[in-house]
Amino acid sequence: MRSATFELHLANLILSGALLFTRWIDAPVPVLIVGRCVIGALFLGLFLAYEKPDFSGGWPLWMCGIIMALHWVTFFWAGRLSSIGVAMVAMYTYPVMTALAEPIVEKGRMAAGPDLLLAALATLGVTILGFNSSAVALSGLLLGILSAALITTRNLLVRHRLGTANPSMIMYAQLILAGLALSPALFFYDYKLNVQDLLFWLLLGAIFTALAHTLFVRALQRMRASSAGIIASIQPVYSAILAFLFFREVPDGWFYLGGGLVVLASILESWRSQQVVASKDVVQAQ
Repeated sequence: MRSATFELHLANLILSGALLFTRWIDAPVPVLIVGRCVIGALFLGLFLAYEKPDFSGGWPLWMCGIIMALHWVTFFWAGRLSSIGVAMVAMYTYPVMTALAEPIVEKGRMAAGPDLLLAALATLGVTILGFNSSAVALSGLLLGILSAALITTRNLLVRHRLGTANPSMIMYAQLILAGLALSPALFFYDYKLNVQDLLFWLLLGAIFTALAHTLFVRALQRMRASSAGIIASIQPVYSAILAFLFFREVPDGWFYLGGGLVVLASILESWRSQQVVASKDVVQAQ
C-alpha cells in the first residue's frame, strides 16, 4: 500500500504540469491530444517490446480509450478558455464524484451522509468560481467539470473491470484508442509542425503521459478509486504554483475561496476514508 501511495504522489506531481503544454504547444487541442497519444504510445510500445500486446480487456478497455480522449480534449480546452487554476480546480471535483459513485458501483447503495455533505461543499466551491468568472472562463469551468465526470468513469472502469491487467498495457491500449478516436481531427485543422512544438510534444508524451499515467494506473489497481482521486486533489495546488512560475498567473481572492473549499472537501474525504480503512483493519485483526 505504501508503494502504491508513493507512486500515486509521484504521478500527481508529474501530471500537475500537463496543462502547461496547452500554452507551449501551438496546435489545436484535438491535434495536440493526438500527438500526445502517438508519442506516449511509442514510448510505452518500446517499454512493452518484449511483451505480446493484449487488447483482450473487452468493452471496458475500449470504453476507457474513448473516455480518455474526451477527457483530455475537454480538460485541455478548459485550460485554454479559462486560467490553468480554474480548469484544474473544476476538474478536481472528480474525487468527490468518485466518492459518491463508487459505493453505487460496489454495493448498489447510495453514498453515506458525510460524502454527500463533502460533495455539497465542493459544489459550493465550484459555484463560487463560476459566479465570479467571465463568460469565457465560465465555459472553461464547465468543461473542467465535464472532464471530471469523464475521468471518474475511466477510473471506476479501471478499478473494477481491469484490476488484474498489466497497467502499462492498459495505458498503451488507451493511448492507441484515444489517438484513433481523435485522428479525424487531423483532416479538419490547418497546422504545421515546428521544432519547438515537437520537443514539447516529446516531453508531454514520454514523461507527462506514458510515465505519469502508468504510475497512476498501477496505484489505482491497488487502492480504492475514491482514495486515489482524493489524494490527487493536491494537483491544483501544484498547477497553480507552476502557472505562476511560468505564466505569472495570479489567482484572485475568489479563486482561493472557491478552490480552497474544493481542496478542503477532498482533504476531509481523504481523512475520513483513511479512518474507515483503519477501523476495518482493526476489526479484521480481532
